[in-house]
Amino acid sequence: MIDYIKELKLFIDKEYDEKNRQIEETWAKPLKERIAAGEAIGNIFLKIKGMRIKGYSSIISDKATLECNENTSKFRKGSKVILHKGNPKSTVNTFSYEILEDKGLVLEVKLQQQGYCHFPLEIQNTPNWILDSDKVDIREIVKQH
Repeated sequence: MIDYIKELKLFIDKEYDEKNRQIEETWAKPLKERIAAGEAIGNIFLKIKGMRIKGYSSIISDKATLECNENTSKFRKGSKVILHKGNPKSTVNTFSYEILEDKGLVLEVKLQQQGYCHFPLEIQNTPNWILDSDKVDIREIVKQH
């Protein structure tokens, strides 16, 4: 007898694996090519919206404003994006956001994860960030239902 639940879970895994592979394939393209295709935004200026606690060298926040000179991206409100300095796979200075508001050259974003993050002071008000589509892998949630 065919185990339909098992087959469905395998199908879900294959679908998410393929989507993640496609995103990594996009990340591997040159930045100019990604920007031209509307898959990325370059030269972003980062402004973290949060508070600094006396005695700490970080800003606690879950929101930021991203400013750019040109935005021809396909990103819209609700898009899951990753902000980075050149390598979206890096674990340093790489942040997963959801776009809250798209004002053209200004994007308001919120961390995808629940809670707040401690951002190093030295990244506040800094240029040359890159915004790409982020991986969204909710297969375990999908498989539960």
